Amino acid sequence: GRRFEEVRHKPVDEIIRIINEQTKKPADSPIDRVLESREIENGAGNDALLARNGRECPIAATAAPIRRNDGTMTGIVMVLRDVSQQREIDRMKSDFISSVSHELRTPLTSIKAYAETMLDDPDMSKQTRQEFLQIIDEESDRLTNLINGILDISKIEAGTIEIIRKPVNVASVAKRSAESLEHVAGKKKIQLQTNITDHLPELLGDENKIYSMITNLINNAIKFTPENGTVSVSAQFVNNELVVKVSDTGMGIPKDDLNKIFSRFYRVHRPGKQIQGTGLGLAIVKEIVIKHDGRIDVESEIEKGSTFTVYLPVSPQFALAATK
Repeated sequence: GRRFEEVRHKPVDEIIRIINEQTKKPADSPIDRVLESREIENGAGNDALLARNGRECPIAATAAPIRRNDGTMTGIVMVLRDVSQQREIDRMKSDFISSVSHELRTPLTSIKAYAETMLDDPDMSKQTRQEFLQIIDEESDRLTNLINGILDISKIEAGTIEIIRKPVNVASVAKRSAESLEHVAGKKKIQLQTNITDHLPELLGDENKIYSMITNLINNAIKFTPENGTVSVSAQFVNNELVVKVSDTGMGIPKDDLNKIFSRFYRVHRPGKQIQGTGLGLAIVKEIVIKHDGRIDVESEIEKGSTFTVYLPVSPQFALAATK
């Protein structure tokens, strides 16, 4: 944002102010190191460029000597590369590893505790044993879902996620998905409502992926809705598209986060009420939607709730059959 006339003949360090992103103290300039070593020098891994308005931009800095044919150094060229996105991904991956460790440890601890209790008490009543087995089964499902999520995201990153296209009854899939989460909603006294139109046209898509997409959206809605709230699931056929909508009366999403929530590993920062998660669910949902040539929208208001709407285009032959 500076004109050439402003910077000409000014000391480099006065214009290009590199600081340590963590300590905010001035960092060693690669130019100074080139003057000493006469070789190519790189900046540190936590360098940031400080703009005159105080804004920080994470950078990767490299400086190299400019030489004549006889080897005499006549100047230095420095390249500053904006690595904001890379640093953000690194931070999210670090948060992801920490979160996954917690998510894995919690059900494993529970499974081990209940299993040990059953082994130590051979005379345990049948009812108590059944309750413990039910908990172990549910915690095992949590582990399975988490591991499947990790596998899905690795396939997405590798570009190898497969879509097996067959006619799919989306109404049936949506109902099955909602039914599978009724007990989760019930534990929080959340009312899980469905408004799914019967006889929807079939979708040429991957039934397992569609089920995963809807389940992720409903599970998220339940997770971020406090006790005694409501989660609504609807599926309709509008303008040659299947429209699947999941609404809740939960915490809502801050406006600044709405364009980031579909990023891999991203989790909304909620001071004082952070909810555990991996930041994978919505990234997987978006990838599934894209693979089915659809789109997804979100509307949200803090403390009032969120609505996720998925639009999936229907093949003309299926759309025509639905109107007959």
